[in-house]
Amino acid sequence: MREMDFSENNLFSRWLGVKSIWSDLEQETRHYVKRRLERAMVVEVTSRVGCARYQRSSERQGYRNGHYARDLLTSYGWIEGLEVQDVH
Repeated sequence: MREMDFSENNLFSRWLGVKSIWSDLEQETRHYVKRRLERAMVVEVTSRVGCARYQRSSERQGYRNGHYARDLLTSYGWIEGLEVQDVH
């Protein structure tokens, strides 16, 4: 049977590895949430306006007015530069 090394140095180096992996996961999760939110806003705007971006339609109910950036605090941390779609 193999002995386990619970020395302070070994535990500390393993903890740094865990923190590094967790940091990467947090960053990827925030990036994924940002992409999903932006995509959901594009779909919502398309639904409200009545046609997709750069399309013309006789049933058009409004027009897109570009987008602006906002930061959003989520349970995953701050999502910076979220592109919020503007509709008029």
